Amino acid sequence: MKRVLKVILFLSYTGLIFYLGFWVSDSGYYEEHLKPTVKETALPLMNSVLNREGPEEQVHLTIETTAFNRLKAYREEGLNNQILTEEQKQYVDATVLVNGEEVKVKIRLKGNLTDHINSEKWSYRVKVAEDQVLGMTTFSLQHPYTRNHVYEWIFHQALKREGLVALDYRFVELFINNESFGVYAMEEHFNAQLLERYGQQPSPILRFDDQLRVSEMAQRKHIQPSFPENIGELGGYLSSEISAFSMGKVKKDSLLFHRFEKAFQQLELYRKGMLPAHKVFDVKALAQWYALTDLMGAQHSTAWRNQRFYYNPATKQLVPIGYDGDSGYPIEQIRAKREFIAPLQAEPNLANHYAVLFSDTAFYTTYLYYLEQYTAGSFLDDFLSDISEELNRNVEVITSEFPNFEYSRAVFDNNRKIIRSTLQPTQALHAYLVHQDETAITLKLGNIQELPIELLSIDCDSAIIAEPLQQHVLSSKQKEQPVNYQQVTFTRYAESGKQLYITYRMLGGIQTITTPIKPWQYTADE
Repeated sequence: MKRVLKVILFLSYTGLIFYLGFWVSDSGYYEEHLKPTVKETALPLMNSVLNREGPEEQVHLTIETTAFNRLKAYREEGLNNQILTEEQKQYVDATVLVNGEEVKVKIRLKGNLTDHINSEKWSYRVKVAEDQVLGMTTFSLQHPYTRNHVYEWIFHQALKREGLVALDYRFVELFINNESFGVYAMEEHFNAQLLERYGQQPSPILRFDDQLRVSEMAQRKHIQPSFPENIGELGGYLSSEISAFSMGKVKKDSLLFHRFEKAFQQLELYRKGMLPAHKVFDVKALAQWYALTDLMGAQHSTAWRNQRFYYNPATKQLVPIGYDGDSGYPIEQIRAKREFIAPLQAEPNLANHYAVLFSDTAFYTTYLYYLEQYTAGSFLDDFLSDISEELNRNVEVITSEFPNFEYSRAVFDNNRKIIRSTLQPTQALHAYLVHQDETAITLKLGNIQELPIELLSIDCDSAIIAEPLQQHVLSSKQKEQPVNYQQVTFTRYAESGKQLYITYRMLGGIQTITTPIKPWQYTADE
Protein backbone atom coordinates (compact mmCIF):
# COMPACT_ATOMS: atom_id res chain seq x y z
CA MET A 1 0.00 0.00 0.00
CA LYS A 2 2.81 2.40 0.89
CA ARG A 3 4.52 1.60 -2.38
CA VAL A 4 1.38 2.40 -4.39
CA LEU A 5 0.97 5.65 -2.45
CA LYS A 6 4.56 6.63 -3.26
CA VAL A 7 3.98 5.96 -6.94
CA ILE A 8 0.78 8.05 -6.89
CA LEU A 9 2.52 10.91 -5.12
CA PHE A 10 5.46 10.78 -7.54
CA LEU A 11 3.18 10.82 -10.59
CA SER A 12 1.12 13.65 -9.11
CA TYR A 13 4.23 15.70 -8.37
CA THR A 14 5.62 15.09 -11.87
CA GLY A 15 2.30 16.04 -13.45
CA LEU A 16 2.14 19.22 -11.37
CA ILE A 17 5.63 20.22 -12.47
CA PHE A 18 4.76 19.65 -16.14
CA TYR A 19 1.51 21.58 -15.72
CA LEU A 20 3.27 24.52 -14.09
CA GLY A 21 5.91 24.46 -16.81
CA PHE A 22 3.30 24.60 -19.59
CA TRP A 23 1.33 27.27 -17.73
CA VAL A 24 4.40 29.43 -17.17
CA SER A 25 5.27 29.14 -20.84
CA ASP A 26 1.80 29.59 -22.35
CA SER A 27 0.65 32.34 -20.01
CA GLY A 28 3.63 34.56 -20.76
CA TYR A 29 4.52 34.54 -17.06
CA TYR A 30 8.11 33.49 -17.82
CA GLU A 31 8.74 36.28 -20.32
CA GLU A 32 7.02 38.93 -18.22
CA HIS A 33 8.14 37.99 -14.70
CA LEU A 34 10.64 35.14 -14.37
CA LYS A 35 13.03 36.06 -17.17
CA PRO A 36 13.55 39.69 -16.04
CA THR A 37 14.06 38.44 -12.48
CA VAL A 38 16.69 35.94 -13.58
CA LYS A 39 18.38 38.61 -15.68
CA GLU A 40 18.39 41.19 -12.87
CA THR A 41 19.31 38.96 -9.92
CA ALA A 42 20.57 35.47 -10.79
CA LEU A 43 22.97 36.45 -13.58
CA PRO A 44 24.72 39.26 -11.66
CA LEU A 45 25.08 36.91 -8.68
CA MET A 46 26.53 34.15 -10.87
CA ASN A 47 28.93 36.59 -12.55
CA SER A 48 30.05 37.87 -9.18
CA VAL A 49 30.74 34.36 -7.88
CA LEU A 50 32.60 33.39 -11.06
CA ASN A 51 34.37 36.78 -11.25
CA ARG A 52 32.99 37.42 -14.76
CA GLU A 53 32.65 40.95 -16.10
CA GLY A 54 30.48 42.24 -18.93
CA PRO A 55 31.61 44.52 -21.78
CA GLU A 56 33.83 47.47 -20.97
CA GLU A 57 32.48 49.48 -23.93
CA GLN A 58 28.94 50.78 -24.07
CA VAL A 59 26.66 52.27 -26.72
CA HIS A 60 23.86 54.54 -25.50
CA LEU A 61 20.99 55.18 -27.92
CA THR A 62 17.96 57.39 -27.38
CA ILE A 63 14.95 56.75 -29.60
CA GLU A 64 11.84 58.89 -29.19
CA THR A 65 8.56 57.05 -28.59
CA THR A 66 7.10 57.80 -32.03
CA ALA A 67 10.25 56.61 -33.81
CA PHE A 68 10.52 53.50 -31.62
CA ASN A 69 6.88 52.62 -32.31
CA ARG A 70 7.67 52.72 -36.02
CA LEU A 71 10.48 50.23 -35.47
CA LYS A 72 8.11 48.03 -33.47
CA ALA A 73 5.59 48.11 -36.31
CA TYR A 74 8.28 47.20 -38.86
CA ARG A 75 9.34 44.31 -36.63
CA GLU A 76 5.76 43.00 -36.39
CA GLU A 77 5.46 43.12 -40.18
CA GLY A 78 8.73 41.20 -40.51
CA LEU A 79 7.64 38.54 -38.04
CA ASN A 80 4.30 38.15 -39.79
CA ASN A 81 6.01 37.86 -43.19
CA GLN A 82 8.79 35.63 -41.79
CA ILE A 83 11.29 37.94 -43.51
CA LEU A 84 12.50 41.56 -43.47
CA THR A 85 12.28 43.42 -46.78
CA GLU A 86 13.28 46.96 -47.72
CA GLU A 87 9.84 48.18 -46.59
CA GLN A 88 10.68 47.19 -43.00
CA LYS A 89 14.19 48.67 -43.16
CA GLN A 90 13.25 52.35 -43.07
CA TYR A 91 15.45 54.65 -40.97
CA VAL A 92 14.13 56.65 -38.03
CA ASP A 93 15.81 59.46 -36.09
CA ALA A 94 17.70 58.80 -32.88
CA THR A 95 20.70 60.03 -30.92
CA VAL A 96 23.80 58.35 -29.54
CA LEU A 97 25.97 59.44 -26.65
CA VAL A 98 29.50 60.43 -27.76
CA ASN A 99 31.89 61.95 -25.20
CA GLY A 100 28.97 62.98 -23.04
CA GLU A 101 27.06 64.67 -25.88
CA GLU A 102 24.02 63.51 -27.83
CA VAL A 103 24.87 63.11 -31.53
CA LYS A 104 22.22 62.64 -34.22
CA VAL A 105 22.01 59.25 -35.90
CA LYS A 106 19.71 57.30 -38.19
CA ILE A 107 18.69 53.80 -37.09
CA ARG A 108 16.74 50.93 -38.66
CA LEU A 109 16.19 47.21 -38.28
CA LYS A 110 18.69 45.01 -40.11
CA GLY A 111 18.91 41.44 -41.35
CA ASN A 112 16.76 39.44 -43.74
CA LEU A 113 15.58 36.52 -41.64
CA THR A 114 13.68 36.67 -38.37
CA ASP A 115 16.61 35.46 -36.26
CA HIS A 116 17.51 39.17 -36.16
CA ILE A 117 14.19 40.24 -34.60
CA ASN A 118 12.59 37.23 -32.87
CA SER A 119 13.87 38.07 -29.38
CA GLU A 120 14.10 41.20 -27.28
CA LYS A 121 17.56 41.81 -28.79
CA TRP A 122 16.67 43.24 -32.20
CA SER A 123 19.36 43.86 -34.81
CA TYR A 124 20.01 47.47 -35.87
CA ARG A 125 21.93 49.41 -38.49
CA VAL A 126 23.14 52.81 -37.26
CA LYS A 127 24.48 55.74 -39.31
CA VAL A 128 26.19 58.57 -37.42
CA ALA A 129 25.77 62.00 -38.99
CA GLU A 130 28.89 63.94 -38.00
CA ASP A 131 30.91 61.90 -35.54
CA GLN A 132 32.10 58.40 -34.68
CA VAL A 133 31.06 55.80 -32.15
CA LEU A 134 34.00 53.69 -30.98
CA GLY A 135 35.77 54.70 -34.19
CA MET A 136 32.86 53.81 -36.51
CA THR A 137 30.52 56.01 -38.53
CA THR A 138 28.20 53.25 -39.76
CA PHE A 139 27.76 49.99 -37.90
CA SER A 140 25.43 47.13 -37.01
CA LEU A 141 24.31 46.07 -33.56
CA GLN A 142 23.05 42.51 -33.24
CA HIS A 143 22.54 39.57 -30.94
CA PRO A 144 25.89 37.71 -30.70
CA TYR A 145 23.99 34.54 -31.68
CA THR A 146 23.37 35.86 -35.21
CA ARG A 147 27.11 35.56 -35.94
CA ASN A 148 27.75 32.50 -33.72
CA HIS A 149 29.00 34.41 -30.70
CA VAL A 150 32.80 34.73 -30.41
CA TYR A 151 33.60 32.68 -33.51
CA GLU A 152 32.90 35.55 -35.91
CA TRP A 153 35.39 37.69 -34.00
CA ILE A 154 37.97 34.91 -34.37
CA PHE A 155 37.32 34.79 -38.13
CA HIS A 156 38.02 38.51 -38.51
CA GLN A 157 41.18 38.19 -36.43
CA ALA A 158 42.41 35.46 -38.80
CA LEU A 159 41.76 37.71 -41.80
CA LYS A 160 43.66 40.59 -40.19
CA ARG A 161 46.59 38.34 -39.33
CA GLU A 162 46.93 37.44 -43.02
CA GLY A 163 46.79 41.07 -44.16
CA LEU A 164 43.25 40.83 -45.55
CA VAL A 165 40.56 43.48 -45.12
CA ALA A 166 38.39 42.60 -42.13
CA LEU A 167 35.68 44.46 -40.29
CA ASP A 168 36.02 46.00 -36.84
CA TYR A 169 34.03 43.49 -34.80
CA ARG A 170 33.63 43.80 -31.04
CA PHE A 171 31.24 43.23 -28.13
CA VAL A 172 29.51 46.08 -26.31
CA GLU A 173 26.68 46.67 -23.86
CA LEU A 174 23.75 48.34 -25.57
CA PHE A 175 21.49 50.82 -23.81
CA ILE A 176 18.29 52.08 -25.43
CA ASN A 177 16.50 54.88 -23.61
CA ASN A 178 18.62 54.14 -20.50
CA GLU A 179 17.58 50.46 -20.44
CA SER A 180 20.33 47.87 -20.82
CA PHE A 181 19.76 45.26 -23.50
CA GLY A 182 22.89 43.39 -22.56
CA VAL A 183 25.75 42.15 -24.73
CA TYR A 184 25.60 43.02 -28.43
CA ALA A 185 27.96 42.35 -31.31
CA MET A 186 29.00 45.63 -32.93
CA GLU A 187 30.05 45.20 -36.55
CA GLU A 188 31.59 47.84 -38.79
CA HIS A 189 29.73 48.54 -42.04
CA PHE A 190 31.16 49.19 -45.52
CA ASN A 191 32.34 52.75 -46.17
CA ALA A 192 35.41 54.85 -46.98
CA GLN A 193 36.55 54.78 -43.37
CA LEU A 194 37.07 51.01 -43.57
CA LEU A 195 39.39 51.35 -46.57
CA GLU A 196 41.26 54.28 -45.01
CA ARG A 197 42.11 52.12 -42.02
CA TYR A 198 43.86 49.69 -44.36
CA GLY A 199 45.68 52.45 -46.24
CA GLN A 200 43.57 52.06 -49.39
CA GLN A 201 42.47 54.82 -51.75
CA PRO A 202 38.81 55.87 -51.75
CA SER A 203 37.02 53.36 -53.96
CA PRO A 204 33.60 51.74 -54.25
CA ILE A 205 32.77 48.56 -52.35
CA LEU A 206 30.68 46.24 -54.53
CA ARG A 207 28.28 43.38 -53.96
CA PHE A 208 25.76 41.19 -55.70
CA ASP A 209 22.62 42.78 -54.25
CA ASP A 210 20.15 40.17 -52.98
CA GLN A 211 17.18 42.46 -52.35
CA LEU A 212 15.35 41.02 -55.36
CA ARG A 213 15.82 37.57 -53.84
CA VAL A 214 14.49 38.75 -50.50
CA SER A 215 11.47 40.44 -52.11
CA GLU A 216 10.67 37.31 -54.10
CA MET A 217 10.98 35.20 -50.95
CA ALA A 218 8.58 37.51 -49.10
CA GLN A 219 6.08 37.36 -51.95
CA ARG A 220 6.26 33.60 -52.25
CA LYS A 221 5.97 33.01 -48.49
CA HIS A 222 2.47 34.51 -48.63
CA ILE A 223 1.60 31.72 -51.05
CA GLN A 224 3.78 28.94 -49.67
CA PRO A 225 5.10 29.60 -46.12
CA SER A 226 7.75 26.88 -46.39
CA PHE A 227 9.13 28.29 -49.65
CA PRO A 228 12.93 27.74 -49.62
CA GLU A 229 15.59 30.45 -49.49
CA ASN A 230 17.18 29.14 -52.68
CA ILE A 231 14.71 30.41 -55.29
CA GLY A 232 16.76 29.71 -58.40
CA GLU A 233 16.49 32.29 -61.16
CA LEU A 234 14.08 34.49 -59.20
CA GLY A 235 16.48 36.95 -57.65
CA GLY A 236 19.34 34.48 -57.91
CA TYR A 237 23.02 35.03 -58.63
CA LEU A 238 22.70 35.54 -62.40
CA SER A 239 19.76 37.94 -62.00
CA SER A 240 21.02 39.98 -59.07
CA GLU A 241 22.06 43.60 -59.47
CA ILE A 242 25.71 44.54 -59.06
CA SER A 243 25.72 47.63 -56.85
CA ALA A 244 27.97 49.59 -54.53
CA PHE A 245 27.47 50.65 -50.93
CA SER A 246 26.64 54.34 -50.44
CA MET A 247 25.66 54.51 -54.10
CA GLY A 248 24.34 58.04 -53.66
CA LYS A 249 27.79 59.29 -52.67
CA VAL A 250 29.43 57.27 -55.42
CA LYS A 251 27.23 58.89 -58.09
CA LYS A 252 28.07 62.40 -56.84
CA ASP A 253 31.85 61.82 -56.91
CA SER A 254 33.15 61.64 -60.50
CA LEU A 255 36.29 59.69 -59.50
CA LEU A 256 34.36 57.14 -57.41
CA PHE A 257 31.74 56.75 -60.12
CA HIS A 258 34.44 56.17 -62.76
CA ARG A 259 35.98 53.47 -60.58
CA PHE A 260 32.57 51.95 -59.98
CA GLU A 261 31.94 51.71 -63.72
CA LYS A 262 35.29 49.95 -64.21
CA ALA A 263 34.61 47.50 -61.38
CA PHE A 264 31.02 46.93 -62.50
CA GLN A 265 32.06 46.00 -66.03
CA GLN A 266 34.77 43.63 -64.81
CA LEU A 267 32.45 41.84 -62.41
CA GLU A 268 29.66 41.57 -64.97
CA LEU A 269 32.01 40.19 -67.65
CA TYR A 270 33.24 37.64 -65.10
CA ARG A 271 29.69 36.62 -64.23
CA LYS A 272 28.90 36.15 -67.94
CA GLY A 273 31.96 33.91 -68.34
CA MET A 274 33.76 36.41 -70.58
CA LEU A 275 36.64 37.20 -68.20
CA PRO A 276 38.51 34.63 -66.06
CA ALA A 277 38.82 35.14 -62.32
CA HIS A 278 42.53 36.00 -62.43
CA LYS A 279 41.76 38.94 -64.74
CA VAL A 280 39.16 40.33 -62.33
CA PHE A 281 40.21 39.57 -58.75
CA ASP A 282 43.30 39.82 -56.58
CA VAL A 283 43.96 36.08 -56.80
CA LYS A 284 46.25 35.89 -53.76
CA ALA A 285 43.81 37.70 -51.45
CA LEU A 286 40.82 35.77 -52.81
CA ALA A 287 42.61 32.43 -52.36
CA GLN A 288 43.68 33.31 -48.80
CA TRP A 289 40.11 34.31 -47.95
CA TYR A 290 38.60 31.09 -49.33
CA ALA A 291 41.21 28.95 -47.57
CA LEU A 292 40.55 30.68 -44.24
CA THR A 293 36.78 30.24 -44.60
CA ASP A 294 37.41 26.49 -44.87
CA LEU A 295 39.66 26.37 -41.81
CA MET A 296 37.54 28.70 -39.67
CA GLY A 297 34.23 27.06 -40.65
CA ALA A 298 33.14 30.35 -42.23
CA GLN A 299 32.05 29.09 -45.65
CA HIS A 300 28.83 31.07 -45.30
CA SER A 301 30.92 34.15 -46.13
CA THR A 302 31.53 32.90 -49.68
CA ALA A 303 27.84 32.66 -50.67
CA TRP A 304 27.30 35.03 -53.61
CA ARG A 305 24.97 37.28 -51.61
CA ASN A 306 27.53 37.68 -48.80
CA GLN A 307 30.56 38.50 -50.94
CA ARG A 308 31.96 42.04 -50.76
CA PHE A 309 34.78 43.48 -52.89
CA TYR A 310 36.55 46.81 -53.06
CA TYR A 311 38.04 48.00 -56.32
CA ASN A 312 41.77 48.62 -56.05
CA PRO A 313 42.47 51.39 -58.60
CA ALA A 314 46.23 50.72 -58.47
CA THR A 315 45.96 47.09 -59.58
CA LYS A 316 42.53 47.37 -61.26
CA GLN A 317 41.48 44.27 -59.34
CA LEU A 318 38.63 43.43 -56.99
CA VAL A 319 39.74 42.54 -53.46
CA PRO A 320 37.56 40.56 -51.01
CA ILE A 321 36.37 41.92 -47.66
CA GLY A 322 35.53 39.36 -45.00
CA TYR A 323 31.90 39.47 -43.91
CA ASP A 324 29.18 37.28 -42.35
CA GLY A 325 31.25 34.13 -42.01
CA ASP A 326 28.91 32.60 -39.43
CA SER A 327 32.19 31.10 -38.35
CA GLY A 328 32.90 28.21 -36.02
CA TYR A 329 30.99 25.37 -37.67
CA PRO A 330 32.43 22.02 -38.78
CA ILE A 331 32.87 21.63 -42.53
CA GLU A 332 32.03 18.45 -44.38
CA GLN A 333 34.35 19.24 -47.29
CA ILE A 334 36.59 22.02 -48.52
CA ARG A 335 34.71 24.52 -50.68
CA ALA A 336 36.35 23.21 -53.88
CA LYS A 337 34.54 19.88 -53.38
CA ARG A 338 31.12 21.17 -52.41
CA GLU A 339 28.06 21.90 -54.60
CA PHE A 340 28.89 18.98 -56.92
CA ILE A 341 31.61 20.94 -58.67
CA ALA A 342 34.84 19.63 -60.13
CA PRO A 343 37.77 22.09 -60.19
CA LEU A 344 39.16 23.23 -63.55
CA GLN A 345 36.08 22.45 -65.62
CA ALA A 346 36.45 23.59 -69.24
CA GLU A 347 32.84 24.81 -69.42
CA PRO A 348 31.52 25.39 -65.89
CA ASN A 349 27.86 26.07 -65.21
CA LEU A 350 27.64 29.89 -65.06
CA ALA A 351 24.77 29.68 -62.55
CA ASN A 352 27.17 28.09 -60.05
CA HIS A 353 29.58 30.85 -59.11
CA TYR A 354 31.81 28.36 -57.27
CA ALA A 355 32.18 26.21 -60.39
CA VAL A 356 33.18 29.28 -62.40
CA LEU A 357 35.71 30.47 -59.82
CA PHE A 358 37.32 27.05 -59.34
CA SER A 359 37.65 26.59 -63.10
CA ASP A 360 40.42 29.22 -63.04
CA THR A 361 43.78 27.47 -62.70
CA ALA A 362 45.60 30.48 -61.21
CA PHE A 363 43.00 30.88 -58.47
CA TYR A 364 42.58 27.17 -57.78
CA THR A 365 46.29 26.39 -57.40
CA THR A 366 46.81 29.43 -55.17
CA TYR A 367 43.85 28.35 -53.03
CA LEU A 368 45.34 24.85 -52.63
CA TYR A 369 48.68 26.41 -51.72
CA TYR A 370 47.14 28.42 -48.89
CA LEU A 371 45.11 25.47 -47.65
CA GLU A 372 48.47 23.72 -47.24
CA GLN A 373 50.01 26.75 -45.51
CA TYR A 374 47.15 27.23 -43.06
CA THR A 375 46.85 23.58 -42.05
CA ALA A 376 50.50 22.51 -42.03
CA GLY A 377 52.85 23.14 -39.14
CA SER A 378 51.86 25.39 -36.25
CA PHE A 379 49.80 28.05 -38.04
CA LEU A 380 46.57 27.33 -36.14
CA ASP A 381 48.29 26.90 -32.76
CA ASP A 382 50.29 30.11 -33.20
CA PHE A 383 47.24 32.08 -34.29
CA LEU A 384 45.04 30.95 -31.38
CA SER A 385 47.92 31.54 -28.96
CA ASP A 386 48.43 35.10 -30.24
CA ILE A 387 44.77 36.04 -29.73
CA SER A 388 44.22 33.99 -26.55
CA GLU A 389 44.16 36.89 -24.08
CA GLU A 390 41.58 38.92 -26.02
CA LEU A 391 39.68 35.76 -26.93
CA ASN A 392 39.35 34.74 -23.28
CA ARG A 393 38.12 38.22 -22.42
CA ASN A 394 35.47 38.11 -25.17
CA VAL A 395 34.31 34.67 -24.02
CA GLU A 396 33.98 36.10 -20.49
CA VAL A 397 31.91 39.00 -21.85
CA ILE A 398 29.55 36.66 -23.72
CA THR A 399 29.12 34.20 -20.86
CA SER A 400 28.31 37.09 -18.52
CA GLU A 401 24.89 37.11 -20.23
CA PHE A 402 24.83 33.69 -21.90
CA PRO A 403 26.31 31.33 -19.26
CA ASN A 404 25.54 28.23 -21.32
CA PHE A 405 27.80 29.33 -24.17
CA GLU A 406 31.00 27.30 -24.37
CA TYR A 407 33.92 28.12 -26.63
CA SER A 408 36.01 25.26 -27.99
CA ARG A 409 38.84 25.22 -30.51
CA ALA A 410 37.84 21.65 -31.41
CA VAL A 411 35.89 22.84 -34.44
CA PHE A 412 39.04 24.40 -35.94
CA ASP A 413 41.08 21.28 -35.21
CA ASN A 414 38.41 19.16 -36.87
CA ASN A 415 38.30 21.39 -39.95
CA ARG A 416 42.08 21.23 -40.16
CA LYS A 417 41.94 17.42 -40.16
CA ILE A 418 39.29 17.43 -42.90
CA ILE A 419 41.47 19.69 -45.04
CA ARG A 420 44.64 17.67 -44.42
CA SER A 421 42.93 14.39 -45.29
CA THR A 422 41.63 15.98 -48.50
CA LEU A 423 45.03 17.28 -49.55
CA GLN A 424 46.87 14.11 -48.64
CA PRO A 425 44.60 11.05 -48.87
CA THR A 426 46.08 7.59 -48.47
CA GLN A 427 45.62 7.11 -52.22
CA ALA A 428 44.25 9.39 -54.95
CA LEU A 429 44.79 7.38 -58.14
CA HIS A 430 45.05 3.89 -59.64
CA ALA A 431 48.15 3.13 -61.72
CA TYR A 432 48.68 0.25 -64.18
CA LEU A 433 51.78 -0.59 -66.19
CA VAL A 434 51.25 -0.51 -69.96
CA HIS A 435 54.80 -0.77 -71.30
CA GLN A 436 58.39 -0.09 -70.36
CA ASP A 437 61.72 -0.17 -72.18
CA GLU A 438 65.14 1.46 -71.80
CA THR A 439 63.89 4.99 -72.65
CA ALA A 440 60.30 5.23 -71.45
CA ILE A 441 57.62 3.90 -69.13
CA THR A 442 53.97 4.14 -70.10
CA LEU A 443 51.18 3.94 -67.51
CA LYS A 444 47.39 3.91 -67.50
CA LEU A 445 46.32 6.29 -64.71
CA GLY A 446 42.90 7.07 -63.21
CA ASN A 447 42.11 9.85 -60.72
CA ILE A 448 39.75 8.40 -58.07
CA GLN A 449 38.81 11.62 -56.25
CA GLU A 450 37.49 15.12 -57.01
CA LEU A 451 40.69 17.20 -57.05
CA PRO A 452 43.09 17.45 -60.03
CA ILE A 453 46.41 15.64 -59.63
CA GLU A 454 49.85 16.74 -60.79
CA LEU A 455 52.10 13.81 -61.79
CA LEU A 456 55.70 14.12 -60.57
CA SER A 457 57.73 10.95 -61.10
CA ILE A 458 58.06 7.18 -61.19
CA ASP A 459 60.24 5.84 -58.37
CA CYS A 460 61.97 2.62 -57.45
CA ASP A 461 63.87 1.94 -54.24
CA SER A 462 63.30 5.59 -53.17
CA ALA A 463 65.01 6.92 -56.31
CA ILE A 464 63.43 8.76 -59.26
CA ILE A 465 63.80 6.70 -62.44
CA ALA A 466 61.34 8.52 -64.78
CA GLU A 467 59.48 11.82 -65.12
CA PRO A 468 56.71 13.10 -67.44
CA LEU A 469 57.81 14.71 -70.70
CA GLN A 470 56.05 17.88 -69.50
CA GLN A 471 53.75 18.88 -66.65
CA HIS A 472 50.84 16.50 -66.71
CA VAL A 473 47.61 16.93 -64.75
CA LEU A 474 44.93 14.27 -64.25
CA SER A 475 41.54 15.95 -64.26
CA SER A 476 39.06 15.49 -61.42
CA LYS A 477 36.90 12.43 -61.17
CA GLN A 478 33.31 13.38 -61.89
CA LYS A 479 30.99 12.73 -58.97
CA GLU A 480 28.98 9.50 -59.22
CA GLN A 481 30.78 8.57 -62.45
CA PRO A 482 33.27 5.74 -63.17
CA VAL A 483 37.00 6.47 -63.07
CA ASN A 484 38.35 7.92 -66.30
CA TYR A 485 41.77 6.55 -67.29
CA GLN A 486 44.52 8.31 -69.25
CA GLN A 487 47.64 6.85 -70.82
CA VAL A 488 50.78 8.79 -69.88
CA THR A 489 54.37 8.23 -70.98
CA PHE A 490 57.32 9.09 -68.71
CA THR A 491 60.92 9.62 -69.84
CA ARG A 492 63.13 7.01 -68.23
CA TYR A 493 66.50 7.87 -66.64
CA ALA A 494 67.59 4.68 -64.89
CA GLU A 495 67.08 0.97 -64.52
CA SER A 496 64.71 -0.29 -61.84
CA GLY A 497 63.79 -3.22 -59.71
CA LYS A 498 60.50 -5.08 -59.78
CA GLN A 499 58.19 -2.74 -57.82
CA LEU A 500 57.54 0.70 -59.28
CA TYR A 501 55.79 3.59 -57.55
CA ILE A 502 54.22 6.79 -58.86
CA THR A 503 54.66 10.03 -56.93
CA TYR A 504 52.18 12.89 -57.31
CA ARG A 505 50.42 15.68 -55.44
CA MET A 506 47.20 17.66 -55.58
CA LEU A 507 47.61 20.37 -58.20
CA GLY A 508 48.70 23.48 -56.31
CA GLY A 509 49.59 21.49 -53.20
CA ILE A 510 52.97 20.78 -51.62
CA GLN A 511 52.75 17.38 -49.92
CA THR A 512 53.44 14.38 -52.15
CA ILE A 513 51.70 11.00 -52.23
CA THR A 514 53.22 7.71 -53.41
CA THR A 515 51.17 4.79 -54.80
CA PRO A 516 52.42 1.40 -56.03
CA ILE A 517 52.00 0.70 -59.76
CA LYS A 518 50.18 -2.51 -60.59
CA PRO A 519 52.34 -4.63 -62.94
CA TRP A 520 49.51 -5.55 -65.27
CA GLN A 521 47.60 -3.73 -67.96
CA TYR A 522 44.21 -2.03 -67.65
CA THR A 523 42.21 -2.79 -70.80
CA ALA A 524 38.58 -2.29 -69.67
CA ASP A 525 38.27 0.94 -71.67
CA GLU A 526 39.73 -0.43 -74.91
